[in-house]
Amino acid sequence: MEMFVGRLDKIRVINPDPMLVRFTVALPNLNVNCVTATIDIANKLLMLPDNRYDCKVTGRFNKRNQLVLRQIEIINPDQMIKELGI
Repeated sequence: MEMFVGRLDKIRVINPDPMLVRFTVALPNLNVNCVTATIDIANKLLMLPDNRYDCKVTGRFNKRNQLVLRQIEIINPDQMIKELGI
């Protein structure tokens, strides 16, 4: 399992059915492209604005060098995050 901590950015829907969401975790020296097909995580990610929250992500890399997300944690939650239950 790989773990990265960085800024959540470029959240996009790749495929609506089945749900597939991609996003980028921006670190100081590189960008990690991430994907998730987990409905709960995808729905919560789509409610978040780009380039506002820091997050910690864990997962494994696929053959396209994308991090397949297992878990995400918002590091700097605000009132909106607490109300959404992310």
